[in-house]
Amino acid sequence: CKKVFGMDLRKGLLRKDLSSNIPIVLKRTVEFLDTEENLCTEGLFRVSGVATTILRFKHEFDSGFDAELEKVGSPHAAASLLKLYVRELPEPLIPFDLYEEFTNVKIENQEEANIIKILEDLINQIPEENQRVLYFLCNFL
Repeated sequence: CKKVFGMDLRKGLLRKDLSSNIPIVLKRTVEFLDTEENLCTEGLFRVSGVATTILRFKHEFDSGFDAELEKVGSPHAAASLLKLYVRELPEPLIPFDLYEEFTNVKIENQEEANIIKILEDLINQIPEENQRVLYFLCNFL
């Protein structure tokens, strides 16, 4: 099965046809979006792309093909596809069991070094593949 949407991140990255430790959907959408012109698109992550285009791209990736993002040339569709992929993960990039700990980190009245230590300890509890994807997305954003 070549399906990539809705698949567990770890299982998706174990596929033999992947040459990257980043899911192909994320890698391709970021490659497409990471140009000055596309990044300057008004409402890039706020305005949704055309639903039929997004679903077509999703189907192409789920069928084992590389969606031709450049052919359509819609930054909004690519950004919407990226968001859809992340939304459809069975478990979020910050796992359910750590979510509350992350949201409870208090930054007021704490030294920066202490906050960094607390966050590093929490990040180290996140599965390695989730850490890589979070780093990849944060580096892009």
